[in-house]
Amino acid sequence: MKNRGDAQARKADHFALFDEPRRPWLDPEELKQKFHALTVVHHPDLVVEDSVDFTAVNAAYQNLCDPVKRLRHLLELEASALDPQPMTPSPETTELFMQFAPLQQTLAGFLSRHAKAASPVAQALLCEEKFALLAEIESVMEALQARQTRLYDQVRAIDAGWPVHRPFDVLRTLQHDLAYLQKWSDQFRAAAAQLATGF
Repeated sequence: MKNRGDAQARKADHFALFDEPRRPWLDPEELKQKFHALTVVHHPDLVVEDSVDFTAVNAAYQNLCDPVKRLRHLLELEASALDPQPMTPSPETTELFMQFAPLQQTLAGFLSRHAKAASPVAQALLCEEKFALLAEIESVMEALQARQTRLYDQVRAIDAGWPVHRPFDVLRTLQHDLAYLQKWSDQFRAAAAQLATGF
């Protein structure tokens, strides 16, 4: 029974729940308005009996409002669009990663040295390096954001020709690149927060 439930969850069509066509790009504001309307209609505190699980409404919104999750969901719904082979980032995104990979190693080394700096004086001696690292992180975040914006522009361009032109192979590459960018951004954001709060 558990396997059947998991399979049904994977096959849930979040687009259909929000009465949206299956497409790469959705207007965030329109999506938010639909979510609020569905919340009123299906909230368990307001409805005694309902055919729609309120958690499904939340799950659908979380998937559709996130461009990375939305693309993944679109590809999952279109079985022919999925290639079972694992993917790596595109050459452009890989090149970007190679540019900031040394910073990740530097951050790891700095955090290790800071952990060993027991006295306030030893920690104070690391302040200049800490602020330099924060500046580097800010620069990397700007580069990641710029790359992400370019990829979103490509998704919107594909959406403009939808559904006449449905390049699922291109969308799959874009989805993977955006997922990597999101992961790297989260890692650097967490590192910046750790540095800024003094660990």
